[in-house]
Amino acid sequence: MKLDILKLAQGIMTAIHVVEKIKGAKGIEKADAVINSTPDMIGVLEGALSKDVLNDERVISAERNFVTAYVALQNTIRDVKAAKVKDTPES
Repeated sequence: MKLDILKLAQGIMTAIHVVEKIKGAKGIEKADAVINSTPDMIGVLEGALSKDVLNDERVISAERNFVTAYVALQNTIRDVKAAKVKDTPES
């Protein structure tokens, strides 16, 4: 089961990277696009568990929380890198 969850997480991260490239989409629109792209990935997890998890509100909520946390981490890393560039003395 752990392997299937890792595959799902990797699939969600891939979807996030693809959605980030959509011009004009912002915040919740991007998050919704990621969530809407994952039913097939969740289907893999459902097959492994022999359960319907796609329609479970806890799974949907956890997926959205994962997307939010992952994007927040990406944004923080980007901001830290940008701050380091600004703090670097010019040669």
